[in-house]
Amino acid sequence: MSLSSALARATLVPAHAVAADLGAGAVEVLDPEGRRRALGFDRLVLAPGSVTRMLPIPGSAERAKGFKTLAQALYLRDHVLAQLELANAGSDPAERAARCTFVVVGAGYTGTEVAAQGQLFTRAALRRYPRVRPDELHWLLVDQAPRILPELGRHMSEPALRLLRARGLDVRLNTTVEEVTDTAVHLSDGTTVPTRTLVWAVGVTPGPLVHSLDVATVRGRVVVDEYLQVPGHPQVFAVGDAAAVPDLTKPGQVTPMTAQHAQRQGKVVARNVAASLGYGSRRAYRHRNMGFVVDLGGWQAVADPLGIPLSGPVAKVLTRAYHLFALPQNPLRVATDWFNDILEHRQFVQLGLVTGAEASPTIAEHLNL
Repeated sequence: MSLSSALARATLVPAHAVAADLGAGAVEVLDPEGRRRALGFDRLVLAPGSVTRMLPIPGSAERAKGFKTLAQALYLRDHVLAQLELANAGSDPAERAARCTFVVVGAGYTGTEVAAQGQLFTRAALRRYPRVRPDELHWLLVDQAPRILPELGRHMSEPALRLLRARGLDVRLNTTVEEVTDTAVHLSDGTTVPTRTLVWAVGVTPGPLVHSLDVATVRGRVVVDEYLQVPGHPQVFAVGDAAAVPDLTKPGQVTPMTAQHAQRQGKVVARNVAASLGYGSRRAYRHRNMGFVVDLGGWQAVADPLGIPLSGPVAKVLTRAYHLFALPQNPLRVATDWFNDILEHRQFVQLGLVTGAEASPTIAEHLNL
């Protein structure tokens, strides 16, 4: 049978893996109706991704809002609009201030972009809530690191910090969260911030499936060689956030947990799985970063294509162009939506997720704690 014929006969199983016995060549899966069964395999590609990384901070898992999945993002959008609506209808100054205060923990890519975009989003939404003044909005970005965007060099993090602070965003570095309650966040600098919104963006950790595997790991990620194979298990491959893929461009390091690497690893692992079955030749995974882009909302962004630091509108155009290029499909539709946002006002309609069960509002529910 040819490889194309075999792929044509492939069957999609609607279930998720909960355990795997690599020696026996079997994976235990759980279907949407809660039934478990074992599936045998000749070749296995492990790509369980990652989940939100939690810290032992009292109240954080139960009260923090996640921002990893699309459902969580939609929920957070509804939650923010709901806080503005309640503040607009309220009369107690202290409660109004708390509802207009939004705390984001983690100043990496996700946290910085959430805080930057969220600040502009709420400002634009105020036309629907005339009783809320712009000076009542308070966005706070907290991180224990000495600078924002620690993954990047100072040539990008420092311009981004200056831009955000000039915009009025409260950035607190070398600061951690000590406790989270229903009405406030207690910080290590001794301050208590009354708020109803805490967004958790402190990073990710490999998916729980990895814990069920009898394989070597590095910081929770499955060890693989440059061909994405698991040592000692030539029939097993691993890619993405859950795999510690050696970075051939930086000896001694592993590739970061980003979609850019995961997408490219997917193509390489497909080739190598086929090669292991006798079709074609295998290839080592190698990718050299061409730079980074961070969207800060409005016409502001920072980027370093080919190591050249950029900021402002030029970086924004480059950032949007890269994002369009990276989309697997429908780039024209996304570009059209962006263009419409320039010509027309944003829509600030709630989707009803705050009181519904369509999204997981807290980190604990996302992790099934």
